[in-house]
Parts: sequence; C-alpha cells; structure tokens
Amino acid sequence: MALTQASEGGLKISNAGTNGQFLQKQSGNTGGLTWATVTAGGGGGSGTDYDDNVKVRFGTGNDLQLYHDGTRSYINNTTGALYLESGSTEIGLIKGTYASGEWMLRAINDGAVELFHDNTKKLETIANGTNIVGNLGVNRSGANKTIDIETASNANAFYLNSIGTPSNYYGRIADDGTTFLEIDASKNIKLISDSAKVQIGADQDLEIYHDGSHSVIKESGTGDLRIQTASFRLRNEDASEMMISADADGAVYLAHNGVTKLETAAGGVTVTGNIETNEHISLTGDNKKLKFGAGEDLVIYHDGSNSYIQDDGTGELRIRGTTIRLTDNDGSENFANFVDDGAVELYYDNVKKFETSAAGGSMHGNLYFDDNGRVDFGAGNDLQIYHDGSHSYINESGTGNLKIKSSRVDILNPAGDEDMIVAIENGAVELFYDGSKKLATTNYGVYSAGYSSMGNGTWAYITGDSSKSAWGNDQELQIFHDGSNSNINNSTGNLKIGCSNTVEINGYDGHAEAKFINDGAAELYFDGTKRMLTTSTGIRVEGSNIIIYGDEGTSAGILLMADQGDDAADRWRIQANQDANDLTFANDTSSHGSYLDRMTLTKEGNVSFAGTYPSDRDLKDNITTVTETSLDKISQLVPKTFTLPRFQNSRTFTGFIAQEVQPILPTLVSGTDGEQNMALDYNGVLAHAVKAITELKAEVDTLKTKVAALEAA
Repeated sequence: MALTQASEGGLKISNAGTNGQFLQKQSGNTGGLTWATVTAGGGGGSGTDYDDNVKVRFGTGNDLQLYHDGTRSYINNTTGALYLESGSTEIGLIKGTYASGEWMLRAINDGAVELFHDNTKKLETIANGTNIVGNLGVNRSGANKTIDIETASNANAFYLNSIGTPSNYYGRIADDGTTFLEIDASKNIKLISDSAKVQIGADQDLEIYHDGSHSVIKESGTGDLRIQTASFRLRNEDASEMMISADADGAVYLAHNGVTKLETAAGGVTVTGNIETNEHISLTGDNKKLKFGAGEDLVIYHDGSNSYIQDDGTGELRIRGTTIRLTDNDGSENFANFVDDGAVELYYDNVKKFETSAAGGSMHGNLYFDDNGRVDFGAGNDLQIYHDGSHSYINESGTGNLKIKSSRVDILNPAGDEDMIVAIENGAVELFYDGSKKLATTNYGVYSAGYSSMGNGTWAYITGDSSKSAWGNDQELQIFHDGSNSNINNSTGNLKIGCSNTVEINGYDGHAEAKFINDGAAELYFDGTKRMLTTSTGIRVEGSNIIIYGDEGTSAGILLMADQGDDAADRWRIQANQDANDLTFANDTSSHGSYLDRMTLTKEGNVSFAGTYPSDRDLKDNITTVTETSLDKISQLVPKTFTLPRFQNSRTFTGFIAQEVQPILPTLVSGTDGEQNMALDYNGVLAHAVKAITELKAEVDTLKTKVAALEAA
C-alpha cells in the first residue's frame, strides 16, 4: 500500500510514512494507526523484534507459528504439510552465518540433499541412491533393531535386523522373512544358504561359498587367485595341524598328518619320504638336480651336454629289476641286458658280443685290449696277461706259482713253424735255437745240443725230485720237478712267455694240445687233433661228436640262437630230458626262457610233432595235376613187413621196399641202391593211392550204370 494518510471505515492512518517506519496503534481518543520510527535497539532498519513467547502466526487457525520461548526457537505447523520453498539454488540449515557458520543440512536444487555432523558431511543423496560417509547406526528402543527396504506396496521385501539385547546383539539380512546372512554375537558373518556366495570384483570373478559338501574359494576370471602376506599358514579346522606353511623370502612347507614332507630351499626342493606320480617330473634348466638321501648322495641331472646318475656317497649305486635293459633313447637298440636269475648280455651296435651263463661266460667275436690292458685272474689279480706295447706277458704277481698244465707244452715262433720250447709229459723239456734243439732234459738231467754256458761252461745235470735249476741273484726263477708236477716258478718280477706268432702247447708225444696264434685263433686239441678253435665270428667245434653232460638229475640241452637271439622266434633248444628219456626240439615263445616243445623223439623211436606237414601252395613251385593213371601203379605195389637192425629191437614194421617201388614210381624214390641210403616219399604214395581210389570209383560208377541198364532191360 502507499505510504500516505488514509481513512477507510474504522481503519485510520493519521500520517504519511517513510521507508523504515512501521505501523503502530495511535494514542489518544481518535484511534487508528500511525507510521512510527523504530527507536534505537528496537528494530527498525535492521529488523523486527518480538519478545519471548511472542509468536508470529499464519493461517486462519494460526496453524503456522514462529516464536522463541526464551530457550529454543520453534517453527510449529499444526495442520497440513510444512513446505520450505526457494526460488534460488539451495536451501540450507546453518548454525551461524552462511560464510563461516556450521552446516547442518543443505538441499541443492537439481542436486543432492546433504546431512552434516559437526560441519562434516555424513549423508548425501545421489542420482541413483544415497552415499553414507562413516557408519550407519540404528538405535531404536527395545531388543531388536531393523532397517527395512520395502517395495512400492510397502511389503517387507528386504531388511537388516539386529537381534538380541545390547550385550548379546547379532545381526541378519533377510529377504521376505528368510534369513540369508547373519552376524552373530561373536562377530562371525554367516551366509545361511548352501551355494550362497560372497562375490567380489566388477565381474564377480572371486567367489567364496559352500556348496553343501565342500567349501570353495574360486577365481573364475582370467586373472590369478592371489593371497598376499608375509607369512601364510594353512591348518586343519581346529588349527592343531599345519598343512601348508609359507614365509616371504623363505621356505614353503607341505605336510602330511602334521609332518613336513616337502620343503623348498634356495637350492631347490627337499622331499621327506617317497614321491609317487603318474605324470612327468620336469626340472627345467641345465644342472638342475634331483637329490636323494640325507647326505644328498644320489644325484640325477643334465649338464647341458650329458645326463648323469651320480652317487657321491660312500655306498653303492644299485639298480634293481627282474630285467634291466640299457638301450638307446628310442629303445630300438640294446646296449646291455641284465636278467634276474639269468644272463648278463653286452651288445655292440645292437649285436650281442658277450653273455654270462650258469657255466661262465660266452664271447661272440674277439676280445681286444689296448697296450697295458690286462686280463687279471684270481682274487688278488695275481695272474695277469697283457701286452705293454713292446712285449706280451703272462704275469703271476702273487705269492703262488704260475702253472701251465698239459701233457705237452709247445712254445713256437709267431709263424708257428719253428719250435722254441717243447715240454713233454713224462719226457723232455726241449730248448731250441732258430728251430734247432739246443737243450733237452732227460731222465738223468739236461741234454744240450751244442754247448751250454753254465758259469764255467760245463754241462749241468739236475737229478732227483725237487732238484732245481735256478736263475737270478736270489734264484728268483726256478725250474724243477716236485715228484708229481713240473714247475716253472718265478718269485720276483714277471714270468713272460712271449711270441709274435703262435704259442703252442703240445703233448708228450709232440702232438699239439693247444695253440694260441697271434692275431688269430686259439686252438684246443685232443690227441693231436684239433677239436675247438676261436674264429672271427665266435667258436667252431670240429669232430664227429659234441658231448654235453647235464648235472646229476638234470637234463642236457643245446640252445641255438639265430640273429643273436634277440627275438623269441630266433631261440631254439634241443634237449635230452632226464625225466622222460626223450629228445625234444623247442622254441622260446616269450624271449624269457619259456620254451614250447615242437617235436619229440621218444626212447622207443616214436616221433610227435606240434604242427603238421607243410602243404601251403605258396611254398611250392611247378605245381601240376597228376594226369597219368595211378591205379595200375598202386596195384603193383606189394606191402612188406620188416625189422630194422640198426634200431636193435625186434619191432616189426609194415611198409614198402624202395628198390621195389623205384621201377613203378621212380620220382618217389631217392638214393642209390647198395649205399643203404634209399628213401621213399610216402606222401607221394598216399597221393597216388588217393588218385587210384578216384579212378577205381569212376570204374565202379561205370559198372553200376551198366548193371542198372542190364537190370532195366
């Protein structure tokens, strides 16, 4: 309204006002209002003052009231809603001034509503919810505290609930009355349902849950599951037993039943007990080693060039197995085989060169030694045979004697055509020069052809058993007869029997007993006749018989191994069996000495075969059908009975005489009359007999036809 004097009915304003004045009741009897100036300290230009409990009231029923009761200030709305409207950007509740006061509430237009505590923001609304800074506490009266999250229909869809008294609170999160998470009074967090998961990460890659049977910590993403700590311990459920222990910059321990079984160290891994696996154990990097034993005595490793199985301890390196086979890297070529209760076999280029047997050892080929490489005999290696690059030696280095035993011993030149020494049983020992005998022992002493320089150049005779011829300052070399045997005894240094061609040992009568040919064979003789010798490919036996004796109560046999016997089919055995007194031919069916009889010849002369007579067309050439008649030939054969004197029994046989069959069926007979070697092919006779039956049947069929025709007429 205009600040002028006005008179309207009962309302009278007696004067005109100015800015800063206020209307007040006019004194006097005229009544009305007057514009008055605010006195100092009573408002005026700085505001309007009201006394305590004086209310500014709005609304017909004074529904909205603003006042101060002397202690507190009030905005009291008794009807409807109370709205604070602002056309500016925000509404704030501040203690003090806007510039320096303490915020309590702030409502920003098109933005957040913020709640403060001690001028610090604790809650704010955001576009998709609410942010709480700090803790959210619920402190309702009573034992149970609940935060409900309801649907639009106010249904109790989800709530957080604190159960119990203040001294025994526990909390739970439920969905429509069903609890699925609980925090008990001991601060334990429980997911109530099996297979309910704690999922962590933007894509919930990390999951922790129990599936009803097992508890699972699962990394289902593309990254690692990492547990980061300076000291890690995995124990059983009551923490009484360590299962895994790991320390930063230190060892990792794996235990079984509380006892450490695997431990890492700066140099690798230590295992206590056995390692069992059905997969490979791979150590990457050269010189990485598997070590075994308390003192790490056994080591297995590869140094970048070679592989090693190395025993560094004081014990033995033992390799155990029923059959141990050393082969090349793909198993196609044998180096050595070691068979339990059987042979040790050594190979060269997959060809067997040496094998042991119950009787000793067998060489397949030659045995070579480098210069000074020795063959030693005896527990103390007393007997040594070797060549030092210049000379060959047979050396008895022990305290015993070197004895060469034979009825005749010949030592010859390398060509074997010149005697040097001949030692004859019960006879002379002869010494030669350039093939000419120069000295020989006799029944009375020594015979020398020519002269012998013995000190003063006289003859020397040594008579009587054990009388010796001695050489050397201390009589180290002695030759004598002790009454039973002849001896060459060397007590100091070596005894050398050398020859660049052949060493020959002969009998008393001069015939050879043994010969050892330089770069050639070693030959053994019987009564001057060569019976066995070594060759470039093995051993050859000469003579009409090879006699093999089995031990008492055992069988005697011969093993034949073709192609080094490396396949079962290559191994055959001919055996005279002591229990049945029969002779069997058997084949090794398994390459482990399991022989299966293929043919048996009994002591009665009966022969049995495991197979049949081969008649495969593919084994035959020049096959033609027999077109000539057989009936006339078979009918000429006359069966005979006879005995065989060479079998020295009275058994009567039935068969044919080869000489009688030859004119009739000459192709079935072999041998020459008068030489007792004629033989008859009985299978051929059988074939002609079958054809004769066929011809006879044809004639019978013809006769039957004619008889039938006659009977029909």
